[in-house]
Amino acid sequence: MFEADGAPVVVKHPKSVLYPHAPAIHGTVRRACPGASAPLLAHGTGNSWRRTASALVPGRTAAEAGPDSLPAVAAALGEVQAAISRTDLTGLPSYRVAGVSDTLVEHLRSERDQAAELLTEYTNALPALRDHAAALASVPASLHHPDMNDGNAIVDQDTVVLLDWEEAVVGCPPLSLDRLLAGSDDTDAVIGAYFDTVGAPKDLLGSASVIAPLKLAIEARAYARGLDMPHPRTCLTADKVRHCLDRLGVPSSAASGSTGRSAWTCTHRGRRRGWRSTCRPAILVCPKLPPRLACPYTGRSNEWISMNT
Repeated sequence: MFEADGAPVVVKHPKSVLYPHAPAIHGTVRRACPGASAPLLAHGTGNSWRRTASALVPGRTAAEAGPDSLPAVAAALGEVQAAISRTDLTGLPSYRVAGVSDTLVEHLRSERDQAAELLTEYTNALPALRDHAAALASVPASLHHPDMNDGNAIVDQDTVVLLDWEEAVVGCPPLSLDRLLAGSDDTDAVIGAYFDTVGAPKDLLGSASVIAPLKLAIEARAYARGLDMPHPRTCLTADKVRHCLDRLGVPSSAASGSTGRSAWTCTHRGRRRGWRSTCRPAILVCPKLPPRLACPYTGRSNEWISMNT
């Protein structure tokens, strides 16, 4: 965080240009709902970096305000997505929700980083997954915010500001709800508040909960490729596929884990994010930690742990 002309601003400076469409996404959100996101003040791009400067939004995050604030966040998210669905989304990056399950299976077959048993279970479930994805295709396209968690919402009395839209793409809006529900103590209130404002039938929640982990796996693998990581988020992918199959009611075989490669995950807000962790929060330092990795929330490298599954 810095100051510009005496006002606090938040500057992001990723070395890899992972989201070149970020300014256009911010512009779309601001035009649809001017007060629903942090104002993007400036942006610039180099050969291998992008810098953005946004106004600091005062107030507490929903994580700080507590789970009781999440229904208001869900309602704000649905309202923003409903407004955006009525705008011109031409030229923004997009995906077809009907093709999500097939896209991931193509990745898994070509990269061969998952256990054969898990891939077989997933392949056998494709007809049911396609039905769920097809049901979601009836929802009007809007921006899908893939990182809508309780740390990305500022809550101030009756006002909610949603943060970190740069990863958003045009797709299926209800998929954005999955991570928000992971931090909720009253999921019924969150679900009701969201579907009351987004304009989609509430009975699509089941389909959204099945498909959302698959979309997160696709995004994580694309992120890994963008950063030239040595593995395509192998363990995270296995967890997300297993999560999807569990929600679908597919029993797990004992051998359907990942291939045993080491992955790295962050313990910061691990419970709220629903990330898999075998460590207690106090265990933050891994002696084998690669120096180049740092927690995306705090910037400190001692908040990463190794997972071998």
